[in-house]
Amino acid sequence: RGEREEDEGQGERPRDVWGEEVTGDLAGLGTGRERVQVCGREGSYKGEFEGPFIRPLGIAVDPKGEWLVSANTASREIIRMSLTGEILDRWKRPGSQPGQFRWPRNVAVDAEGNIYVADTDNERAQKLNSAGEFVRFIQGPNDREHGSFHPRAIDVNAADGTVYACAAYASRIDRFEASGDHVQ
Repeated sequence: RGEREEDEGQGERPRDVWGEEVTGDLAGLGTGRERVQVCGREGSYKGEFEGPFIRPLGIAVDPKGEWLVSANTASREIIRMSLTGEILDRWKRPGSQPGQFRWPRNVAVDAEGNIYVADTDNERAQKLNSAGEFVRFIQGPNDREHGSFHPRAIDVNAADGTVYACAAYASRIDRFEASGDHVQ
């Protein structure tokens, strides 16, 4: 079965987790009840909230620990929220133009608050500024020799801006300079 079919009819399933660097808190994203749970470094329960999610698959917390961002996959939007669930921004942009998404599957945030989106069905990743405005495409190899880029996960090294994307169908991890240039 396809990945979308496998998600149908499932109960509570954890989808992503993010460790917040300042406090050590963990934010966990689950489908089923489609909620975020926040726990302390030592595992203490700090709270949870149900968001305006429709099959969320990715979550990231900004390095300052002030907000989180989620890939609200089925509605083709990115949602920026406070750590208590208050909606700060919503960018619902289905399509294939810059700043638009087709099955945004995962997100990451760099030290400046820029948001990186694994825009899976568009075969690319995108960098947005903290206001949700398009900055650049990030594109790995997508050819017969290397296979499909089709990024399912993305992360960024907050110290130097290096971006990593998981090209799942090609069974590889791609590395990019902070400029977005593909390295390996």
